[in-house]
Amino acid sequence: MMNSRTLAAFGSFGFLAVATQACLVKVNDNNIILDTPTERVCDKFAQCGVLDSNGFTFTYGSCLGDYPEGTFSTSCANAVESSSCASLYDGTSSALDLCFDAPPVGDPVTRFCNRLIACGALDKNGNPYNSATCEEVYGTLLLPSGCPSAVESATCNDINNPNSQPYFVCFPVCSVTKCGVDGESLDLCRSGFLYTYDCNAECALSGKSYTGFCGTSYQGQMTSTGEPDCWCQ
Repeated sequence: MMNSRTLAAFGSFGFLAVATQACLVKVNDNNIILDTPTERVCDKFAQCGVLDSNGFTFTYGSCLGDYPEGTFSTSCANAVESSSCASLYDGTSSALDLCFDAPPVGDPVTRFCNRLIACGALDKNGNPYNSATCEEVYGTLLLPSGCPSAVESATCNDINNPNSQPYFVCFPVCSVTKCGVDGESLDLCRSGFLYTYDCNAECALSGKSYTGFCGTSYQGQMTSTGEPDCWCQ
């Protein structure tokens, strides 16, 4: 999570290593503690005037907006900090290959939520998502494999537009609700868009266990909608 704590006790000492809870962290020229890889990368990008995908110079804040926490690894941050500004600016630094070819960090839902949070996306009540509320809404979904990358590469304008391309990747067009072929998931079709739920996770959310059966009926009971559902007990 983004951390904007400042260290008021110190003046402008550039990158100053200080002991905090037995860990070494870095402090930039504005006395902002850089204690995550993403914060360190964004600070270096801002220092060096690296350009974003729209051709604008990164600020520390705009970089954090484009790259949510978990985007960059520690090895990436170390390599970026060791690179010259010239090589970062013109894209020749090998650190950039390391950072952007590295496997993404986090499970699909976490990556999806991180991007929504970073872009200030709103929930159905008009409130910005946080980790808890996003997990509550999307935590039991099985997102398509291309979804996390689609939202991570999208602009915040796209993220805040539910009719944009990334959402069509994450929630494909559908026509009917059905059980997943594996018997462990439910393909719920709502307003023409597909939401695939993990049956075990859905049942656990209500403190129950999944029976292993997905369908319109179970042991003489019928679903209230007449559509298939995960049966819990």
